[in-house]
Amino acid sequence: MFKSNGKGVELAFNTIILIVIGLLVLFVIGFFIMRGGMTFNSGTSCEGNGGTCIPFTSTCGEDKQLAAWSCGSSQRCCVTKTI
Repeated sequence: MFKSNGKGVELAFNTIILIVIGLLVLFVIGFFIMRGGMTFNSGTSCEGNGGTCIPFTSTCGEDKQLAAWSCGSSQRCCVTKTI
């Protein structure tokens, strides 16, 4: 009575393929965004800028100076003095 030429199945399969490709693209973009955020965090940290985190009650020493880079709580950053 009804003839089926299979076009409905083909359309559903194409839609699934497009959805899978779209999800993969979103995953890759999300991966690069998250990776870029980690680079920013290391750029504002004390160790990421060549410094050393020391306890807040300690002194840096004669060859080092305080820096504004971030350390953990109750710590501060010491870097090598520049001329």
